[in-house]
Amino acid sequence: MPPEIPSPTSRRRVLRTLVSSDILRLRESGYNGLHPVAGRLIAVGVLGSEHHRNGGHGGVAQEKETPQKMGRRTEDTILSEAIENSNICPPCVKYVSSIMVRFLMGQVIAYIDGFNLYYGLREKKWYRYYWLNLWELALKLLEADDELSQVKYFTARVSAKSDVGKSRRQNIYIEALETLPCVRVFYGHYLAQKTTCGKCGSVAWIPKEKMTDVNIATELLVDAHQDRFRKALLISADSDLVPPVKAIRNLYPHKRIVVAFPPKRFSKALSQESSAYFSIGRGKLKDSQLPDEVEKPGGFVLRRPATWV
Repeated sequence: MPPEIPSPTSRRRVLRTLVSSDILRLRESGYNGLHPVAGRLIAVGVLGSEHHRNGGHGGVAQEKETPQKMGRRTEDTILSEAIENSNICPPCVKYVSSIMVRFLMGQVIAYIDGFNLYYGLREKKWYRYYWLNLWELALKLLEADDELSQVKYFTARVSAKSDVGKSRRQNIYIEALETLPCVRVFYGHYLAQKTTCGKCGSVAWIPKEKMTDVNIATELLVDAHQDRFRKALLISADSDLVPPVKAIRNLYPHKRIVVAFPPKRFSKALSQESSAYFSIGRGKLKDSQLPDEVEKPGGFVLRRPATWV
């Protein structure tokens, strides 16, 4: 018989080891498979090498559950890579892979409304907290038994034509975020809208951010449908997100949508449709900052903008 499924503590330890050693990688399009070496190391770490030295369990797979498809790649593809690149018995590779696929796809994904968070910080004049490590922030907002598997950050590029300094600072920050494993950036766009002054009647074209709420709603619904999370952590106070939140809770009542409101932001409608809600405090932001200098894989060093200190 295969060993019992590892406890949450054991699974956290294995996952932390893999991430810290840069072995576990989630590919660009999301949950598209485990790195072949990770399959071997997970198996060894969870089951122990002694089992395999003693001849395994006779080649009989005993697991009862079949992992769900991961994007376009099925269980068979994941397992064939793991088997090909490991020295452990195939049934154990399959068993452990099923554990890890369920582990990675059945936990918590954080969805962060970049502009809602930014303007909340700006209204509080908490400029020093712009340099946020979004992975650390999400971790600090979870409960003890939660397992964070991915952070999805939604924003739009500021045009250098409208504000060179702001565009440069945003680019630096996004590049810093891209050095974090399991953090993915989604982009909307700006659309110029005609605005008339109520006092003088003058007309101006003001750029307005578009698509963020649509992108968040799409990712929430797709991930829920593909069973990629047990709980979604939504950092936003945008009431436009009420329909997808309500739909997910109706269609998938076993899933939870927890809303974390940015500073100076609140939505009564969103709070009513969520499984739970709270406001992000200053302490969590303070303790979730990136290092002042972030080194990219090629060696280039990104530095916190001087106005964000």
